Amino acid sequence: MLTNRIGEVNISNASMGWVGGGLLSILMLAPLLRGGLRGPLGGARHRRRPTTAPIGHALLQQWLLPFELASLILLATLIGAIIIARKEIRAD
Repeated sequence: MLTNRIGEVNISNASMGWVGGGLLSILMLAPLLRGGLRGPLGGARHRRRPTTAPIGHALLQQWLLPFELASLILLATLIGAIIIARKEIRAD
């Protein structure tokens, strides 16, 4: 949200990141392909219980007050970011 002044930044060597980005992509792609080609995760042997329902019940029963406080803090943070990022209109 604070990128309205990005045009003022002067990058001296924009192509330098291509080599590092390519190496990082190859390093991350190899394990992902290896894991993806082995087949489905866990196979049919493992039965997994749903985890979203207990998490939802815990957030709305046991942890309701911390959950609501966290939501208010995030709301205040978003409002602050909007106030900081908006452009000021000056009367000339």
